[in-house]
Amino acid sequence: MRNKNKFICTLLLIGGFINSISSCSSREDGVITEPDGKTVLNISANVIEDEIVTLANTASQNGNRVLQNSVITKEQISYGNDFDALVEITASSGKLSNTKASLGNKSIAATNPRMGNGISYVVRIFQDNAGIRGAQIGPDYSFTVGGTTPKITIDGGTKYQWYAFSSNEATVPATMIAAGKSVIDAPISSNKDILYASGTISTVSGNNYLDINFKHMTTRIDVNIDSKGMFVPMSGNSDATVNIGTYNGAAFTGIITQQAFDLGTGTFYGGAAPIQSDKALDSQVYSSKVVSFYSSSGVFIPSGNTLKVKLTNMEFKQFNNVLHKFNRVSYVTLPQNSSKLLGTNFKYNVNVRLIQSAVNVGGVLWARNDISYEGSNSYNIPNTRINGFDGFQPIGNLYPTVYYWSWNALTPADAPNSSNYDTAQDPCVQLYPVGTWRMPTSVEATALTTKTPDNTRATFSIYTNDATFGISFNHTSGANTPEYGNPRSELYIQYNGYRPVNYIPNENSPYPNSITGWAYTAKSTPISTYPDTVGMFWTKDSGVAAGTAKAFVRRAVFSNNGIENTVSFPAGNIQDIDKRTGLNIRCVRSVAAPNT
Repeated sequence: MRNKNKFICTLLLIGGFINSISSCSSREDGVITEPDGKTVLNISANVIEDEIVTLANTASQNGNRVLQNSVITKEQISYGNDFDALVEITASSGKLSNTKASLGNKSIAATNPRMGNGISYVVRIFQDNAGIRGAQIGPDYSFTVGGTTPKITIDGGTKYQWYAFSSNEATVPATMIAAGKSVIDAPISSNKDILYASGTISTVSGNNYLDINFKHMTTRIDVNIDSKGMFVPMSGNSDATVNIGTYNGAAFTGIITQQAFDLGTGTFYGGAAPIQSDKALDSQVYSSKVVSFYSSSGVFIPSGNTLKVKLTNMEFKQFNNVLHKFNRVSYVTLPQNSSKLLGTNFKYNVNVRLIQSAVNVGGVLWARNDISYEGSNSYNIPNTRINGFDGFQPIGNLYPTVYYWSWNALTPADAPNSSNYDTAQDPCVQLYPVGTWRMPTSVEATALTTKTPDNTRATFSIYTNDATFGISFNHTSGANTPEYGNPRSELYIQYNGYRPVNYIPNENSPYPNSITGWAYTAKSTPISTYPDTVGMFWTKDSGVAAGTAKAFVRRAVFSNNGIENTVSFPAGNIQDIDKRTGLNIRCVRSVAAPNT
């Protein structure tokens, strides 16, 4: 009897020890069991993000993925009056099949991207009646990623059906989750990134995990706007908007559609209506902005030149904080060789790299200003720029190693190219986007040496060293764009003199030994004698004599009428100049004619 009691005590001790181990294991695995026997369902929310693919052919099969050609429309230039743009359409994703919820003692959440913190979603649990969805169990369960641990108390040993949805925002709109409502009305789902997932789950004793793998239910089109080719960032004005559609003006029709969404079936239904409202740009001052559109159905892109990105009230901010606003609607065309259908559940990019428009004079597309090499790249703007929004520049604003370049050198401080012209050393070619601009030929520059200016500028010094002189030629094709400011709305050539071969580095303004050929002290009275002021810029052609290159040269010649000093602007010529001399550079477009 004593041995039997000892055996029973031993079993009790072992059982207690085992129970202790089991309880620790449960806590370590996150098992939470309510006192009434109900089990807590632990939820993990993920989003199936399609992978970026790059293919040479239009489509191929790879398991359960259908991979789409990454380039829908190859990059090409779109010409406009306000600004031009390099445009393209790409598919940035491959379509993935639905992933079912996992059930077991180990979650598969780590294999899919987690939803971002702050994103809210709703879960609904239903009875499963032999495979048919029954009554809803409990309320709508709303959770926020990164907030309270998402869990739902349910019965163990039971099979449930469920679905979950989100608008991929910080708050699920209340109109989406009206009590008992199983449809998201079309106006509510309009331009929303509807996320959806559904499935069944059979609970067991122990750990229960529900990994909700949300799927994007819409066609997403990101319009990526880049202003680095404007050489200034976009401002944060509140009325700037974007849309994408077909045709111009009153005929403009958005290609993004809206429909009602059935939460029970996880599908859009009913007629697809175009969304006409524009979307706002964000308020950040930066050179790149993204506006996302979500269409309830596949997006049809027609052939020809009807597809447009509509930009309203675009505003740009100079580095001196001066704002330039195109206070109207501007259209960027996305030419299509053939019609296309962008499928649902895919993400597409419409890339719009804005480029400062050129001034068309006699069929040559000239830059609005000389190039400069700035010491910083604020807002991710490259160092080499065309300051096309700048006005008249007194000598104090021009620096010998910013605006004056040796021939065919990549920066103003570089030595000139001692050989023949090299495209790789053309600073115009390096302007963003690379290859859009180039140095002019001597033939192109010659046309401006003898052309009669439409306007001249002769501003004599009023204060100190602020005399400026120049000529301008009106555009011969296209529309005027006063938003660039006077004088950059036309082709203005300021006579900035030149940097001599043996200049003095780091000289203080007004750079008497570093910038010559500019009568920046010239006053209208008293009558005085001033040397000629000269306007010069490089061409891409080498000169006849060794060590020279051809340059545009025009002068401002001073005289007087017995009362005050006057200035005239005679015709100029193309001259061979020592390559080591620092001249301005005025670029032209690499392609002078629009796409055909």
